[in-house]
Amino acid sequence: MKTTKNLMHKNVITIKPDESLLDAYKIMKDKNIRHLPVVDINLRPIGILSDRDIQRAMINKKLSEFQIESHLPGDITVSDFMSWPVYTIDHETSLSHAAKILIQQKVSCLVVENSNGQICGILTTEDLLGHLLDMIHQDEKKLYLPLSHYF
Repeated sequence: MKTTKNLMHKNVITIKPDESLLDAYKIMKDKNIRHLPVVDINLRPIGILSDRDIQRAMINKKLSEFQIESHLPGDITVSDFMSWPVYTIDHETSLSHAAKILIQQKVSCLVVENSNGQICGILTTEDLLGHLLDMIHQDEKKLYLPLSHYF
């Protein structure tokens, strides 16, 4: 059985709550990511900043994506728009249990923690959908094995 640690992204980029929202936006854009776990001084997750939170800030400030870098005040911080609580799971959590949490909580990512409670990964709905797609392709290959395979 595959667990979260088999599928999660291990190189997680995090951000502090007092950093500017503009810096967070630039990180997300440069790294092409949709989620930034927000951590305290002990690197423990206290929130999550998603692309939806950035969009909410843009709506709140009436900015387009083209205006955000030039018009977003530098004093707006990550903590002003981050979502919380952040949903966390242990790195040994089964993928089916992780999927149930995503569905029940209506979130698109889970922060994965090690046994010390520190972030060791992130699991997204895209990761699970990619895994599901791989499983479907494997099943399809089994269905279309040539007859010579059985003789």
